[in-house]
Amino acid sequence: MSATVAELDRDDPAPAADGGRRPAAERGELTIADRVVERIVEAAVAEAHHAGGAAPSVLGQPLWVATEGMKARVSATVDGGVVTATVRLSVRWPEPVLDVTRRVRARIVERVQALTGLRVAEVDIEITGLYTPTRQRVR
Repeated sequence: MSATVAELDRDDPAPAADGGRRPAAERGELTIADRVVERIVEAAVAEAHHAGGAAPSVLGQPLWVATEGMKARVSATVDGGVVTATVRLSVRWPEPVLDVTRRVRARIVERVQALTGLRVAEVDIEITGLYTPTRQRVR
């Protein structure tokens, strides 16, 4: 017999092999990989206004100019229940860089905590350049 999520009592411990009930702390743990958090951070940056991606670089020099549609370059580490993230992105000209980075940082913290339950301890943001919005050419 199967039960739907609505039929399960989430506060009721899972049955043990011997038919008894085990407390939640003894049932196991959920591990969230660094890469999962990196994807969430990438999505959060994409949702933030006036923040764009970072062009790939070689020896610290960008290969081309960043554009509006590029993804931010992200690395994240999960240690216990704590996340640290590094984000490389560009900012739309002429937006104030400090305002954009504050909004991006707040969005990252909000999304990671809401989707994973992990605490975000640090978000380092490196601005790799400025971009101008692309305009459609009218013929």
